[in-house]
Amino acid sequence: MSLAGCICPEGDLNTVSNNECKEYRGAGKVAKLFFQKSLTSNAFVNATNGIELANSWAGLADATGDTKVVITPFLNSVEFGEAEVVDGVENFEGATTKSGVRPPVVTCTIVDPKPEHVKAINSIGCSNTAGVYFVWSSDKITGNEIAESPATYIPIKISEGTFIGTPPQKASEFGSQFVYTFQFQIGADWYENSNIVEPETGFSYLSDIAVS
Repeated sequence: MSLAGCICPEGDLNTVSNNECKEYRGAGKVAKLFFQKSLTSNAFVNATNGIELANSWAGLADATGDTKVVITPFLNSVEFGEAEVVDGVENFEGATTKSGVRPPVVTCTIVDPKPEHVKAINSIGCSNTAGVYFVWSSDKITGNEIAESPATYIPIKISEGTFIGTPPQKASEFGSQFVYTFQFQIGADWYENSNIVEPETGFSYLSDIAVS
């Protein structure tokens, strides 16, 4: 399914079913992605519904509407591309000025995905407000910290129209299993506006958040 250039109505994000594999086998440091609409109404706020608390995530994977959280299977790899500098005009000394930075591309792969995983993840491209949390193999989470006091988090906004999934291809390095690749772009300032949070004791982002 290709979403390049498609025009589709803004709708709910689709559920990705649980993966039977309970063990992280990926080579990258990002183990999973959590997708949710990047809206202030979805904010996790410290001392109210802190992002580190199990209760704050309860029911979100099964929710419908804007609050829904879509959880990917364990990822084999996640690569953060270089941000490309955009040249501007020459200054009075004849040097080329820099007018900005293009959003970096995030490329992810899943080995041997289920067809429904591919379909659900591809559909994220039809949301103009989708955002992403990075969940690390160390069981920490990275989100967009929009306020420091109290600490408030929403998903890192995915640049509109940049999410695309490619048809799974067989890869010899994985025993000829199918490998699914998808990518998207995030703002060039995503890192400076992000923060990493540890879950409360006894709670795991990787294993405790799932569809019922």
